[in-house]
Amino acid sequence: MGEQASRVALTRERIIDTGLEMAAQGPIAQISMHKLAARLSVTPMAIYKHFANKAELQAYLLDGFIAHAVVIPDAGLDWPVYLEQLARNMYQALSAQPDWAELFGHVRMLPGLQAVMESCVAKLLSAGFDADRALPVYYGLTQCVLGAVTQNRHLQAQSGKTSSQAVSEQTYPLLAQLLPGVGKSVYRDPLSCCLIPFIDGLRR
Repeated sequence: MGEQASRVALTRERIIDTGLEMAAQGPIAQISMHKLAARLSVTPMAIYKHFANKAELQAYLLDGFIAHAVVIPDAGLDWPVYLEQLARNMYQALSAQPDWAELFGHVRMLPGLQAVMESCVAKLLSAGFDADRALPVYYGLTQCVLGAVTQNRHLQAQSGKTSSQAVSEQTYPLLAQLLPGVGKSVYRDPLSCCLIPFIDGLRR
């Protein structure tokens, strides 16, 4: 009776919620149909009735993550503030679980991500951006965020370690001069290093 009840109660939403719980506890790449089925006390075939393969499952998990993160800013903000807030919301969510960043561009786009894109494009169009420029701006903003998340993950992994790659002042004088100060700002806020010049460039 217990097994039959669990199968009857199994829904796509329950599978996604369980997958998101597992993603919060360990690497997303290790979430398999078999492990998810074991967590739900069902057979793998029960999962396959809702998702054709792991790629489809990952697409829905990413979409669920985006929907739960609530990254879309207030539509009443001016476009530069809107873009910065959107980027920082995305960065904050992805920095907490950086494994999700690896799925962008590798799984199909579903309603959660579509809603973010639609909101961003609508804001840009209402601000006077050309239709053929609005979507590339969104993709450029996303690349800033994903790059910063990757950089932050690397910096956190290197935190506390002594660097053995000192820059030669004779060979690379500009780097030797700039890295001590700029490097600290990158460590504190890797997103701003890309985001601020990106938005400033759009103003011109």
